[in-house]
Amino acid sequence: MLMRALYRQLNPWQYNTISYNPREVYRFLLGDEPPLPPAQEPAAAEGRQESVEELQAQYLPALQRVSEARLAGTPIDPEDAAAEARYQQLSVARMTKLGSAATAASLSGSALPAPVTLPPDVLDLGESWRALHLLLTGKKEEQTPARPPRGGVIGYGQSLFGQFSRFIPPSLSGGNHLLGMAINGGKAISETDRRAQHGPARVLSPEEVRSVADALDQIGPAKLLESYAMLAESGIPAPTPNEIAQAYARLRHFYMDATANGSAVATCML
Repeated sequence: MLMRALYRQLNPWQYNTISYNPREVYRFLLGDEPPLPPAQEPAAAEGRQESVEELQAQYLPALQRVSEARLAGTPIDPEDAAAEARYQQLSVARMTKLGSAATAASLSGSALPAPVTLPPDVLDLGESWRALHLLLTGKKEEQTPARPPRGGVIGYGQSLFGQFSRFIPPSLSGGNHLLGMAINGGKAISETDRRAQHGPARVLSPEEVRSVADALDQIGPAKLLESYAMLAESGIPAPTPNEIAQAYARLRHFYMDATANGSAVATCML
């Protein structure tokens, strides 16, 4: 089954937003929900709902100050705290209304079209994520052993994890391996989205992003390709070495750029 891996940096405001409204992560990754069928749209009598752009323009400065204060451990201005609470109420109400309409459409059998285009700043690795995951961790994504044995994985040869296990911390709290987290790691979002058909989105905190970037920084594209022969034994459709190198370079740059920006990272599979 084909799956595309998507990644996007989250600024402090976006990261703070999904902490109390998890479904917003799908808007950041996939764009706004496609329009619902006319019969399912809220009645005009319910009043006009503020758009996402209007909410951001009104509350974004306060939300950014709140996020910065929390990260710095400094007191939060009471007016900013009140603005954050108001935005939370409006955002949750908006998503609840949208979710209720989507549920009604699903129960009635109405078709909801998939998005045609992704937001411009989303990194799309396509299917190459599978090969990258195997080369970095020594296992297929669906395999979940507690830890790859030192020196490689039986049947797959020497993985990058085995080669670099003495230099790269094997995991963060919770046992998530850094090299695997680069592909599909982080905390799973409690809410789902009909467009993400292969599990919920995941989010890596800025601290986790920094650790993942440090791990990837020690493995260049040329070093990754030294284990390319593993793909022949795995049964995974193998992109060409050049395609693998390009995909990995893009992923590596993405995490390093996110670290430089102090960003969190959201991922999902389509």
